[in-house]
Amino acid sequence: MTAVATHQHGDMRHYDADKRRASLLLRFMREDRYIIRRKQAYIAYVQRKILAGKYNAKKAGKLWGFWLAEGVKRYLRTHARADQGAFSPVMIQRLASMVAAQEHTRIARGDYPNMTVEGTMVGQRGRVDRW
Repeated sequence: MTAVATHQHGDMRHYDADKRRASLLLRFMREDRYIIRRKQAYIAYVQRKILAGKYNAKKAGKLWGFWLAEGVKRYLRTHARADQGAFSPVMIQRLASMVAAQEHTRIARGDYPNMTVEGTMVGQRGRVDRW
């Protein structure tokens, strides 16, 4: 009985450590200019897919996983003491699916200025393109 309890407690510590690492990574990615620009490009891509009716939620997790992988590489480059194995592929995959769901909700809600609910997209010069 104690072996099971110890095993479960160990899993919780591992889960808490993953949550802390994920939080640190996302905070770093929100502040890094290069990563922010890359996120804008990913958002524009997802917006185009949604407007074209070709958005696939299953593939969106993989897309945001690429963005997170860029963030991990940049994080490890800028933080010399960071552990190379701190960001497990499983953690990145879970985080990617969470980010995909959050960003899809934000896009659908109209939080980003490039897209409106009616299906029109405003270009860089204020021109409205109807899809």
